[in-house]
Amino acid sequence: MVTETLTNTNELTAFDDYLRFGTDDEAPKGDTSRHAYLWTAELFTRFLNGRELTPELAREFIKELEDKGNGPPSINRHIWALKSYFRFKGKELKIRGLKTNRYYPRYLSVKEWEKLLQTVTDTIYDPEVSTYAHNRAKLELALLYAYGGAGLRLSEAINMELDDVIDEGFLRVIRKGGREDFVPVEDEVLRGIKDYIEARDTNGRYVFAGKGDDKPMAPRTAQSIIKEVCRRAGLDDVHVHSLRHTVGYQLRKLGASERDIQDVLGHQNIQTTQIYTHLRDEDLRRKLPKRFAHARQGRLEWK
Repeated sequence: MVTETLTNTNELTAFDDYLRFGTDDEAPKGDTSRHAYLWTAELFTRFLNGRELTPELAREFIKELEDKGNGPPSINRHIWALKSYFRFKGKELKIRGLKTNRYYPRYLSVKEWEKLLQTVTDTIYDPEVSTYAHNRAKLELALLYAYGGAGLRLSEAINMELDDVIDEGFLRVIRKGGREDFVPVEDEVLRGIKDYIEARDTNGRYVFAGKGDDKPMAPRTAQSIIKEVCRRAGLDDVHVHSLRHTVGYQLRKLGASERDIQDVLGHQNIQTTQIYTHLRDEDLRRKLPKRFAHARQGRLEWK
């Protein structure tokens, strides 16, 4: 008897490729989404235990997850994954997601952002610190500018290569699904990233190198560096994605339209950008307002 199972490595690989490259009916997925979808598919096939793949059993699986205490956001992620798995198998799954409370993400106020920058630049301009501490602070500042200046996702920043830092005021990034994009940034952002590149002790192709010249920094490393800087600034509840949200909120407040913010942040769906709509809307030529004009870094020479 033929069973619907993902225990076969070949089928796991096929489903991963389906998610990676996408189809007319399936948008390409990034690494994080693919890993989550594969995990859901494995859980589901264990639940099936050889039974035929049916929408009814999918609903039973979701009900079991609810009974185990999974909340609406977690349940909805499993539902999205199951719908993709059903499409992969040439079938359709009609099931509604659970209603969730309106979520407004954490973002930094102007004073909090300035405090975060000052926490790092104080070390950069301290003549008493060691060369290691000085260069470490430049790394911290470059990461802050990549996430809180350019609004990049965690993976987009650490996978940037040297050629992706463009003098004309852009960063080249690879978005979800492998889509190439060019993010406009202020001169201060470019300068902070380039100063770190000049100070670093590696010759690898990645801006933020990992263990070995030809490997990017591990996501957990970038997260912990940002988390430590935020802790020193007294912002214990701030993390990498908070900085990205800060870009969206600041641009919206300073006059950027939803469509322009969508372009800067690389959202595929305009609804994702609409979390910023409660802020003032004006025309965009102030698309990228001078958010760093008063940063101390801009008025002092680098050592």
